[in-house]
Amino acid sequence: MSSYQNVNDARSVGLEGAAAWSSPGGQLELDANLTWMDFRNVAEDGPFAAFAGDRIPNHPWLFANLAARLRLLQLAAPGDELSLGWSARYVHAFYRGWESAGRREDKQLIEAQLLQSAVLTYLLRWDWTVTASFEVDNLTDTKAFDFFGAQKPGRAFYFKGTLEW
Repeated sequence: MSSYQNVNDARSVGLEGAAAWSSPGGQLELDANLTWMDFRNVAEDGPFAAFAGDRIPNHPWLFANLAARLRLLQLAAPGDELSLGWSARYVHAFYRGWESAGRREDKQLIEAQLLQSAVLTYLLRWDWTVTASFEVDNLTDTKAFDFFGAQKPGRAFYFKGTLEW
């Protein structure tokens, strides 16, 4: 059983970085970002003083995203585009409770997660624009959890079509 509680005094320090690159002509695109957060209890009195210096519970402190997209232009017709995209999202393991309370081996832990997705899209531009996409979410069917510890769905398949005129 868990409950949300406000901590009297906390300090957050972090770094965030991002990079992107596109090839000449835009056929290949790469994106990456990384976030590190040191979010700690600094309460010197009150109910949370015993946990001074601990990370704030139930908050991930390291996460990253990677993405790549390959585009082929005018493959079958003028104005068409076929693209293949891949993305990955990483969240480092974190505790649901205070780090210093209890034995480490008995703590509830949200395990590290690496989730990957891929999408194949075909776009055709005439007087109308037609798009068809097929996406696979959680390619490797990795067990994934939200910050409540509830398991998220596994691998999923999606198809989307659009017509614009």
